[in-house]
Amino acid sequence: VDVGLLYYMYPDEDTGADTDYFEALASVGTQLGPVGATFGVGYSWDQAALADDNLYLYTDFELGIPQTPVTLTAHMGYTDGVFATTGDGTSLDWGVGASYAVTDSLSLGVNYVDTQGPSVDKFTDPGLFFTLSYSM
Repeated sequence: VDVGLLYYMYPDEDTGADTDYFEALASVGTQLGPVGATFGVGYSWDQAALADDNLYLYTDFELGIPQTPVTLTAHMGYTDGVFATTGDGTSLDWGVGASYAVTDSLSLGVNYVDTQGPSVDKFTDPGLFFTLSYSM
């Protein structure tokens, strides 16, 4: 179980716009057989930087391939509110990926992510992302 409150703070670029806001988060993780699953929610209430509130529901799945250093991942999210990418105020986002554990601390990954709705200044375009992660 994970519960938190995030504060998104963006530097002012002399626009005078209020861009900072809070988001409350909660998630729970569990094992469904060999699959790790996380179910979560994020909520941003109506604040000066937001035109309305926003609810985000998501689930993440992770499956380590036995006897290999490969892990597969999947993500599905649902937005209802100000951060939606469609005209009706709701949208879906999704992603699939894989990572390769080079060592116990170092891994390489690739993820494909996409979201429902029209392109918004390339912000909502699908993308292929590569990661290099190190943990101690």
